[in-house]
Amino acid sequence: MNHTLPSRMSRPNSFTTWRQSLSWTSKLAYGAMFTVVLPLGLWLWCSQLNCPLPAVRSELAGTAFLVAGVFLMIAAMWRLWDDGGGLPMNAFPPPRLVSRGVYAWIPHPIYCGFIGACAGVAFLTGSPTGLWIVTPVVCLGCLALVLGYESPDLRRRFGAHLPSPWLGLPAGEGFLPVSRRVGAALAVLVPWAVCYWAVKTLGVPGNAVETRLGWEWEIPVLPASMPIYASIYLVVPLAFLACPDRAELRQLMAGAWMATLLNTLLYLTVPATAAFRPIEAGGWLSKWLVWEQHLATPAAGACPSFHVTWTILCAAVLARGPLRRVGWVVWIWCVGVSASCLTTGMHSLVDVLAGALIGFLFVRINEVWRLILYSTEWLSNTWKAWTFGPLRVMNHGLSAGFAGFTVLLTAGMSAKSENLAWIFLVASCALIGACLWAQWVEGSSALLAPSSHRAA
Repeated sequence: MNHTLPSRMSRPNSFTTWRQSLSWTSKLAYGAMFTVVLPLGLWLWCSQLNCPLPAVRSELAGTAFLVAGVFLMIAAMWRLWDDGGGLPMNAFPPPRLVSRGVYAWIPHPIYCGFIGACAGVAFLTGSPTGLWIVTPVVCLGCLALVLGYESPDLRRRFGAHLPSPWLGLPAGEGFLPVSRRVGAALAVLVPWAVCYWAVKTLGVPGNAVETRLGWEWEIPVLPASMPIYASIYLVVPLAFLACPDRAELRQLMAGAWMATLLNTLLYLTVPATAAFRPIEAGGWLSKWLVWEQHLATPAAGACPSFHVTWTILCAAVLARGPLRRVGWVVWIWCVGVSASCLTTGMHSLVDVLAGALIGFLFVRINEVWRLILYSTEWLSNTWKAWTFGPLRVMNHGLSAGFAGFTVLLTAGMSAKSENLAWIFLVASCALIGACLWAQWVEGSSALLAPSSHRAA
């Protein structure tokens, strides 16, 4: 007994040591995937792409973005190690929630820092591919990871009421201090400014359609309406300060983010422009209007008019908040700003109407979100199948097929002729893999209608 007891006790110790070594090996491999393999893969991908968009080279901007991004990542990793007691790994998350340091200021600072570092390298090297393709894809990938995995995982492990950083979406209910409102405004206005700068840098596409109708050229340019047009620059920050509570501020932020996303997509996909109307020489208001047109040159990003979209979003907040007793005054101001877009010659009627449509669409972002959820639930619960001999075609397969066809068509139209064979090969592999997965992994019986499956 005395001889066998130590050997029996040594077995768990050896097994524990083996598990610890395996755990550290997994962590090293996981860390190398994101610190070595991913950057190397992005660099190789960037070097193989040919981007026709303009290059932007700036040592100042590149150095600033790169240094700030690396600092954010290092500071956040240190906080996760010191306060959280772990490493920055989703597969091996820290056991304690971290809300101090950079985490008290910026949401998800590691991802923000990585995006900033990618943009910094693109600016330093003057790489159009790195700036216009790689960095946006990295941003979208980080956003998908946060919304699809990390945020639900944090709520599952630490509860639904998590502390919100200064630049994040304010949590809870009740009054919000002015300093936090300033952070909320920056969290909305900075992404909008980046998207607006990107659209202006890309310029007016060669096949752009003039949205200004023939009779609009006869509308007289009225420099006296310039103060009304420019009042939005003062009202937008005031709207963030005047929100009555956190719920209203969250709604304003979410609506502005969605409007920024949708407007930017329309700017990039719909080739439209509205040439500025000439201004007769005059006093200081005419000079102010000339200066405004100079800042807005080139006339890209005109349709929809973000000027009108911002006006409606802010008017809704003010009319529901501190000015609810005289809400009609706010909406008269909203109409005046929209009209000034025409009288200053900055926008066309089509621009104004499109901007108003998007503004009213996202004034009540919660209702829009519930409508989207209801529609997607209704679509997902529908079931229809058509049988053609041994082949069964399902309605959900049609939507997935249409999505794949759209992606394939977009890739084929964007690629050069020598790359079409590779695109066809990848699409074929994806189609064959989906068929094999559905037939062998999911199993054909699992693809029956829910009622038929239960009956079986």
